This record gives sequence, structure tokens and C-alpha cells, in this order.
Amino acid sequence: VKYGASPRAAIALGAAARAWAVMEGKPHAGFEAVRSLFPYVMNHRILLDYSARMDDVHVNRVMDEILDTVDVHGKSLPAGVRGE
Repeated sequence: VKYGASPRAAIALGAAARAWAVMEGKPHAGFEAVRSLFPYVMNHRILLDYSARMDDVHVNRVMDEILDTVDVHGKSLPAGVRGE
């Protein structure tokens, strides 16, 4: 990766996920919204270097690898909060 996404990209992804949740009638945006919108928001923000293009690496593969490294269930609830 020659250039990665900026902090503004994360803000745009969060805004898109919240808009998606509103359109779906959900009270909040979950990871499914982020996962589905990630390629649309990040596709033009991640630029590969010349060697990646020569090795036939595509930005979609890089984005899939990024999403695969995120542990969706790795965060526990704060103390005193019950999940139901």
C-alpha cells in the first residue's frame, strides 16, 4: 500500500454506516453496515504501489484482508453492563 485511508475516511465510513442504519430502521450502526459499506468508502482512498500492481494485487484483496483482521467479537462489554 502506497497511500492508506486518512482519518477522514474513518469519519466518512462512520457517517455512511449511521445513514445506512437509519435507512434500515435500526437504532444504531453495527459491524454489518461497516463491512458492507467499507469497499464503497475506501476503494478510492487506498492506493497501491507499483510493485503491488506488478504482482497483480488488487485493492479489493487488500480491503478484504483488512476486514478479515478486525475481530468483531473481541470487545467485551464494560463492567456493570449486561448483554441481552
